[in-house]
Amino acid sequence: MSAQSAGTGNVEGIVTDATGAVLPGVTVTVRNMDTNLARETMTDGGGRYRADALQPGRYEVSATLSGFAAKPVADVRAQVGQTVTVDLQMRPGSVTEEVTVTGEAPLVDTTRTDVSSVVSQTSIQNLPINGRRWENFVLLSPGVTNDGGFGLVSYRGISGLYNNNTVDGVDNNQAFFSEARGRTRASYTISQAAIREFDVGVSNFSAEFGRAAGGTVNAVTKSGTNEVRGEAFYYLRSDAFQSKDPFASFKPEEKRQQFGLAVGGPIRKDKAFFFFNYDQQLRNFPYFVATSSPTFLSQSCTAPGCDATRAWIQAQTADAVPRDGNNRIFLGKVDVALDKNNNLSLQYNRHRWRAPNGIRTPAINFNASSDNGTDIVQTDFALLSLNSVFGPRWLNELRFQVGRDFEAQEPNVPGPGTSVTGGFSFGMPNFLPRPKYPDEKRFQLLDSVSYYAGPHSLKAGLDINYVRE
Repeated sequence: MSAQSAGTGNVEGIVTDATGAVLPGVTVTVRNMDTNLARETMTDGGGRYRADALQPGRYEVSATLSGFAAKPVADVRAQVGQTVTVDLQMRPGSVTEEVTVTGEAPLVDTTRTDVSSVVSQTSIQNLPINGRRWENFVLLSPGVTNDGGFGLVSYRGISGLYNNNTVDGVDNNQAFFSEARGRTRASYTISQAAIREFDVGVSNFSAEFGRAAGGTVNAVTKSGTNEVRGEAFYYLRSDAFQSKDPFASFKPEEKRQQFGLAVGGPIRKDKAFFFFNYDQQLRNFPYFVATSSPTFLSQSCTAPGCDATRAWIQAQTADAVPRDGNNRIFLGKVDVALDKNNNLSLQYNRHRWRAPNGIRTPAINFNASSDNGTDIVQTDFALLSLNSVFGPRWLNELRFQVGRDFEAQEPNVPGPGTSVTGGFSFGMPNFLPRPKYPDEKRFQLLDSVSYYAGPHSLKAGLDINYVRE
């Protein structure tokens, strides 16, 4: 049985001769077709080989042994958390012509016992998604559904507060609210254009993805290759393109612009690579203030100052109140092959969300503009990863993360709030201010060692996860 990997994929198989007999001592090379980085391993006494902790992508698998020849197998897709089986057959003789065989991933990964599925890069790029929040693609997996109206998802009917979210093998959760970092208040904290693929674990997942009674999301960000590749995007959502709700008295204003770019390429060919992503959202969605009772302003009133109060309330409900939701993300990543056995990755993701008057989100509110505030979310994480191979049997994976999740809500005005029966509320909301709600700093060190023993892989490690607020 194969051990699962956070943020990487695996390739394994058996090498035989023309009669079907296994071949020990064969040198097997697994080469990334986009970066030309190669991993060499050797078959054991049973003819088995395995290459662990491979960056998701396209690979070519070839074998060499004195007196034998084999056809390379190209376009082998290594996916996050998955193990691809590629068996090779060698024939006596030398290579006189080069023939490449194209490999196809099996429909079922027979090495795994968990219930999971991979959302590929093709799906992430081509399937439509409202708001470009890539995590919502988990709803494509069986057993996953929405959990309430706050953007959470439920696996197998379990509360959305019991899930585990990882990015590039490290924790991407918030401890205070038990949600993904940044929660669902912000549009998203990592750009859709920066995600290569992710694995959705519904049940029976490995102990490596602990701290979850619900489900797991194991995402991998993109990396650069030997070719410069990039994309630029601009999305516009406007009320001009929308019809009016037949049950509503008006069509609320809405203008949402999402734009940015992503580019990756070589720093030094076959050696070092970069990836950069910038993503920004500008959203303008004003709201109207109304009284909770439609007849409130038409009621008779003889108290002193009644006319002045009525005029003040009418002024509060006359015009739309401006409201914005602005999101900005920056991600930078560098991958370096230190040598043929050691690969280093460094990355930093910076996210900022600010929404003036964004605490009250409906199109119509029974709250004056003074009974509102600014919503703020700021998340950061820096990650260092080092994968080291020690011979054909041993692999070490080291990761260190420093992250922060800062959230706050600032009132528009100081002072106590007031609620008028049948009218609306004004003044500072009773739940504000929230200057640090929360302000989490996460320090995480993970180290795991894998040992390949024939048809089995053994994996052990430690995860030191310190959260300070």
